[in-house]
Amino acid sequence: MKSFKFILLFVLFLNFTITEIFAQYSLIDSFSDYSTYLSKSIDVSCKKPKNFIWETIRTSPKMQGSWERKMFVSSYIGKMQSKDGNYLILYPNPIAAMLSTGKSSSLECGCNFVRRQMIYDMGKASEETLPSDLIDLVGEDIIRIVGKDVPFNADTVFIVQIPLKEPYLGKYTYCVGIYACKSGRMPMGFKYYFTNEGKTREKESLLKFYETIRYRNNNNWSYDHEKALKTLLYELPHKSKK
Repeated sequence: MKSFKFILLFVLFLNFTITEIFAQYSLIDSFSDYSTYLSKSIDVSCKKPKNFIWETIRTSPKMQGSWERKMFVSSYIGKMQSKDGNYLILYPNPIAAMLSTGKSSSLECGCNFVRRQMIYDMGKASEETLPSDLIDLVGEDIIRIVGKDVPFNADTVFIVQIPLKEPYLGKYTYCVGIYACKSGRMPMGFKYYFTNEGKTREKESLLKFYETIRYRNNNNWSYDHEKALKTLLYELPHKSKK
């Protein structure tokens, strides 16, 4: 009988937690909310690109891929569209990485989450994909940036072209995935879409984008899983009620 009660309580708790996590989409309504959450939970500075407009991505389980449904959340939570319409950026949902990584404080650069996100975005993942397959599936057509001038103040950044079966939203014909890792920090992944006209200024637009997001140089900071959850489930809801 005690075992049954324990299982029942656990199921109720899990259901409550999932419900609260999905509630994020009504809590992070603005870019200000998003940048505040990144700052408090993963110590990342995030500024709004000039001449871009933010929109929170509203999703449901039916709109998500199989991997996203398993994590209960979408991989991307917001998008920035340039006012001239030539560029569109999808911003990462830190909750996806948080749920995948869990309480681990040793967030290794190049972790399985980043590899899986990369192959998922590239359309190479399947239901049967195993962690041991991830490195082979990523392939060789990847730009890997390390050293002094790595974007976002990361340790490593991976850039890969994302294949598009058809123009995204009817006009974005080219897309790159950008994935950042820093030791002891939560990984981040972005999708950057270009129209044909925007593609002619790809390098220039990417360099400007890199300047808007940065892992802070705070040697005393360490990832706090409980604090990240608290910020999402309690601080943002209270902020939205003010």
